[in-house]
Amino acid sequence: DNEFNEQIQKATDSVPIIYDLLSNGQKRRINLAVSQAFAHVRELNSGSTPNIVFLDEISINMDSQGNNAIYKLIKNIAKNKQVFVTTHDQELLQLLGDSSQLKLKMENGISCIDNG
Repeated sequence: DNEFNEQIQKATDSVPIIYDLLSNGQKRRINLAVSQAFAHVRELNSGSTPNIVFLDEISINMDSQGNNAIYKLIKNIAKNKQVFVTTHDQELLQLLGDSSQLKLKMENGISCIDNG
């Protein structure tokens, strides 16, 4: 509403879902869905479609089911766009194992490519 009070409701249920009471993983899924919806609306309104997407630590607080959903989403987005994923999540890394990877390391407080 105009005061930014949220109300999330499933189409099949009349009981509102309170965002603040959701788990961190559930919040991340909702945040991701909203961000992708806004990106789509922006594309429709501007007439241009960016061909690159950055997803930073997208799987924090996700369970295996959430990681699988994130993986499917990344694969779907990657059909039309270049997707860059920053993650430390070993399960998501394993799912993305067939993707090109660029590994970084920290040296003297600066991120650099890890050639080893």
